[in-house]
Amino acid sequence: MVEDVRNPFAIRDGKAVMIEDLDYESERGLKCQCKCPNCKGDFMAKMGDVRIHHFSHTKDACDDVLSYISGLYAHIQQALETDTPFYVPALVVSYNLPYNSILNETNVGTHTKIIRENSNTTNKLTVSEGQHILFKNVELCCDDKNHIQALELTYMDRKIAIKVRPPDTICKTSTVSKHKDMATLVLDFANDTDRIQSMNTKAFKEYLLSDKPDKYWIYNPKIKEVYPQIISQSEKAYKESLERQKKYEEERKAVNQQQVVQYEIPDWSYNEKREVKSVAAKEKHISGYEQVKDKPFEQNNYQIRDSFDIRWVKCKLCGEIKPAKEFSSYGGSNSMNFGECYSCRK
Repeated sequence: MVEDVRNPFAIRDGKAVMIEDLDYESERGLKCQCKCPNCKGDFMAKMGDVRIHHFSHTKDACDDVLSYISGLYAHIQQALETDTPFYVPALVVSYNLPYNSILNETNVGTHTKIIRENSNTTNKLTVSEGQHILFKNVELCCDDKNHIQALELTYMDRKIAIKVRPPDTICKTSTVSKHKDMATLVLDFANDTDRIQSMNTKAFKEYLLSDKPDKYWIYNPKIKEVYPQIISQSEKAYKESLERQKKYEEERKAVNQQQVVQYEIPDWSYNEKREVKSVAAKEKHISGYEQVKDKPFEQNNYQIRDSFDIRWVKCKLCGEIKPAKEFSSYGGSNSMNFGECYSCRK
């Protein structure tokens, strides 16, 4: 909560209005005949030449933050009750697959999360495409203290909820929770203080109904529709992991047998043994590289390793594929098999 809130929202004759709707000369002060969106007390329009135009209580002021947020919700409700469709973003989920087990109906949800529709990440599925929707009904939902909790919107006999994240200068809200068990969309105005303050009602409506506001899902039960696909992907990934492990064990066993034949020759001198080991190491490096060079380094489900259990990484600067020991840094979020090699860091 912050001090000295500049509230551009009010109610007049049962409709939501903004300070920039008013006439500077004839509707200043109490002439505006406006009410507080929260407590319905009298508002005066402060429209001087120095300070930012805003409404304020005449007396017995209620909480300024609640007044601002109530006004914001009222304007959204008023805009959505028109005959102009509202863009609802696509519902997209990302998922991660464990390499040593198979997901099932009881745990697939813990490996799945909703992401923004334009998120650039691997392992994602689109549950439903973005669409423009004309709502049949838009209702404000309040708690027992008459504080607004969300907007409940009805279309095609379905309901979704919209919750508002207000500008950071009004109320710093780090997280927004879902509304009931209803699909919940967030309208995020965290960085929109100045934009909103300068708008009139028409401009606010045009902005809200465009694709410009920051919107994202925080909950939607429809994600369960793709759970079978994710479980199927998990089964496939686990099977491939077992096959790679089996192949790795077989190749390592063959290499170990070959090394026993090469190294257990008691008559060789120290230099001869070192030379043989050097050649073997080179051949091991070449063999490992051939095994991994065509692997999908962009995936993040498992590390890239050869049959000798050597981890390989691709340099995101020079593009070369090398053993992990030749890298100054590697791994991390969305780059499990990428890093920066020592050569590029020099």
